[in-house]
Amino acid sequence: MKKVSLPDPKQFFREATPEGKLKVLVAIAARAPSYCNIQPWRVKIAGRTIEVFANFQKELPCTDPKRRQLYISMGCFLEHLTAAAAAFSLRFQLTLFPNPSSQETHIARFLVAQFSPAGKEEKECCQEAMRALLARRNSLLPFTAQLPPVAFLQWARALSDDELNVAFVTDPAGRNAIVEAGTAAIADALAQEGVQKEFREVVGHSLSLQCNSAVEYSTLQQLLRKFLLAARGHTKSFAAHQKRIVARFLRYTPAFGIVSTSTDDVGAWVRAGIAFEKIAIRAERKGIRTGIYSFPVEVGRYYEILQDAAGTLFRPQVLFRIGYSKVRPHLTPRLPVARLFLK
Repeated sequence: MKKVSLPDPKQFFREATPEGKLKVLVAIAARAPSYCNIQPWRVKIAGRTIEVFANFQKELPCTDPKRRQLYISMGCFLEHLTAAAAAFSLRFQLTLFPNPSSQETHIARFLVAQFSPAGKEEKECCQEAMRALLARRNSLLPFTAQLPPVAFLQWARALSDDELNVAFVTDPAGRNAIVEAGTAAIADALAQEGVQKEFREVVGHSLSLQCNSAVEYSTLQQLLRKFLLAARGHTKSFAAHQKRIVARFLRYTPAFGIVSTSTDDVGAWVRAGIAFEKIAIRAERKGIRTGIYSFPVEVGRYYEILQDAAGTLFRPQVLFRIGYSKVRPHLTPRLPVARLFLK
């Protein structure tokens, strides 16, 4: 099987046609994170336009019954797409839900108004931004006790508006409440046989997808992969193991970020994903790590604990860890780019 590989940004400059350049943008955007690495995005390219669609064949009905996490993943993809376009100095327009009759599936239309003049585009490409897009990854590793800079947290909070709220929880009481909610939420979720079966299958698939050998996994991933294989049919041991893993990485988190929205619908979920990924990409550029943890958002009424911690009445959509780590997680695999294009 193929090793995890990254798209080459220089290919953008080698392509002679708008369609060719947009395919490179899609390849870079596909490095966006997604829930359980389901990669639910599909695209159509025509001329200077990319139509972005959600692929419901990738949905996880037990762990993501409302498709909330699927749509948040779509928002992350869109932010990666626009950030890549900005790095290439493109003039573009992104329209969310351009077709009201198919809002659930037709997520966005991305139109390039102008490409950079030939000969100038490579020199003008923002290398720092491109490196962040390709290096960005979701971290479940323990963080150090160091908090992100106050200026960074203030910038992220400023993304809030009348419909979206970004908050950070750094006080011990608030963080402990989130840790307890997080461990209890995964325990409740994995008590359901359907959830456990789905979670075990999708994690096992993600760990094996496109990987050449076990040496590409981090130590934690290797242990989890071995446990997944050994724990088939042993539901109690699997649930207990997952709870221990979650408790560990949540405990070693100096700050939690919470993105909440005034409404709880498809549009809000996509926008929450865009906001989170905007924060995550900027964090990557500054050497700060991030990692989404979704169970308290999805399971039962644990989201109310997140509301209290964030001091908001809005509905929490994204809970994420943010901080510094001495170790970087390995790159997660992606589907071959050719499989993302619709005919």
